Amino acid sequence: MNIQLDNISKRYQQEWIIKDFSYAFQSGKVYGIRGINGTGKSTLLKILSASLSPSKGEVRFLNQGKPIEAQHVYKHVAFAAAEDELVEELTIIELLDHVSRFQTLSLSSSQFVTEFSFKKHKDKTISAYSSGMKQRLKLGLTICAQKSIKLFDEPTSYLDIQNKQFFYEKLVESKKPDDLICIASNDEEDFAICDLVLSL
Repeated sequence: MNIQLDNISKRYQQEWIIKDFSYAFQSGKVYGIRGINGTGKSTLLKILSASLSPSKGEVRFLNQGKPIEAQHVYKHVAFAAAEDELVEELTIIELLDHVSRFQTLSLSSSQFVTEFSFKKHKDKTISAYSSGMKQRLKLGLTICAQKSIKLFDEPTSYLDIQNKQFFYEKLVESKKPDDLICIASNDEEDFAICDLVLSL
């Protein structure tokens, strides 16, 4: 999957967040998107996911050279953002079983619980998890999603040093040759695994 942005701009009310931005995102690469708060990192990821349209310019999604309509792009996208909410009344097994009804994961529920270090907490509801555990769960779901576009918005914001390293290792380990991965962050450590880093 490749994504071509041609002179895109995005405005919220009277404020331009992104202006005249062009870039070609190619499958097989890990991109970093650097910028302080308010520079448009999250907005750009939403445009890349086709959940948000630019105010001006054109976004083209190409799968093996063939165009995909924006309304079908969601089938190819997994997105992890710190502000995303989990169904906290469920246990992790219940959540994984629920997610598996809508998308294919690369691990079974039991494998996920083991590999992402939730074994001791599998009988607790997610509401009892720490913010770092919830973030690790969101990241794990995106890493394991059988999708070709994987987008991460401030992925390590709630993680300690050990869990940051765990995230980097799992993402690199799970990456497939045709995956297009974007990491939006203002933490320079997150860019060590990126092939290219864009500054907004």
